[in-house]
Amino acid sequence: ALEAPPVGGLNLMFGRDRQVIARGRPDGAGGPDRVDPIRVMSYLADDPRPRGVVQATDLGQMIAFSRIDGPDWYFVSVVPLDDIERTAAGWARMLFLIVFAASLVFAALRGALRRRLPLRRLIRRQRAARAE
Repeated sequence: ALEAPPVGGLNLMFGRDRQVIARGRPDGAGGPDRVDPIRVMSYLADDPRPRGVVQATDLGQMIAFSRIDGPDWYFVSVVPLDDIERTAAGWARMLFLIVFAASLVFAALRGALRRRLPLRRLIRRQRAARAE
C-alpha cells in the first residue's frame, strides 16, 4: 500500500511516537518536500475517529488516515488539494458535456416527433373519412 499512493500524493506510516516509520514513493507533485510529517500529525493527534479524512487548507492538502490499533500506528495518505480540485473540475466538465449533448439529442427527437404527430393525425383523419 505504501508503494501506490493516490495520484499526486504520498503514503506514510507513523509510529506510536508520531515518527515516520515508512514512506512510500511520491507520485507526481506530492513529493516529500511538500509533506511536513509534524504538521500532518498535528491534524490527527486530537481526532478521536479510527479513520477519516481531514482537509488541511493551510497546508493545501487532504489527509486520509487510518489508525492501526495493535501497535498504535497511523497509515496516512496525503494528497494536494489542487490535484483533487483539478480532478473534480475535469469530471464536472465531462458531466456537463454529457448532459448538454443528451439535452440536444432529446430536443432534436422531440422536435422531430412534434413534426410527425400532425402528419399522423391528418393520415388518420383521411383514413377515417375514406372508411365512412
